[in-house]
Amino acid sequence: MTEELVENSLALSCWIDDQCVGAGGLRPIWHGRAAAWALLSRNAGPAMLAITRKLSFVLATMPANRIEMTVRANFLPGCRLAAFLGFRLETPVPMRFFFPDGEDAFLFARVRP
Repeated sequence: MTEELVENSLALSCWIDDQCVGAGGLRPIWHGRAAAWALLSRNAGPAMLAITRKLSFVLATMPANRIEMTVRANFLPGCRLAAFLGFRLETPVPMRFFFPDGEDAFLFARVRP
């Protein structure tokens, strides 16, 4: 399974000067379904336009009918980014105790018809 994950996953990073300010990618769950992930630094602001453009391109070219992402319920910038990238909120009520630290999460999905 690890070999398949490595061969089929996609990860990108964003650097400003010599500092990594963001990383993100897509992990296949099964054929036609993938999970999106991203970690962004507080210093990513100057690169956010480039980051969102690249993420939009990658999402549009990913051969999956459903791409999901979970966002901490109390992290509004992440929720805004999900909406901006075309993800729709599927859990209007947060998923309780979703993360290992007990934090709640929203599930967003980008679905192709």
